[in-house]
Amino acid sequence: MLTSGYKSIAEYAIRKRLAESGAVMRHFTLKMEGREGTLTDENGDSITLVYDNDQKAVYEKVQAPA
Repeated sequence: MLTSGYKSIAEYAIRKRLAESGAVMRHFTLKMEGREGTLTDENGDSITLVYDNDQKAVYEKVQAPA
């Protein structure tokens, strides 16, 4: 399923997880920075997903409470 356009394995893994979860990407933007991807919706709400190279898995980054 690897297609062109991905700049890293991390981006590929994050986009694959989003596709498997049913996310309709036309409603979201994904900004990659290293192994982290920030997914933002049309309301401006966002979550950060992290690719763990050792585990070969994608996790939601947990933010400390403000």
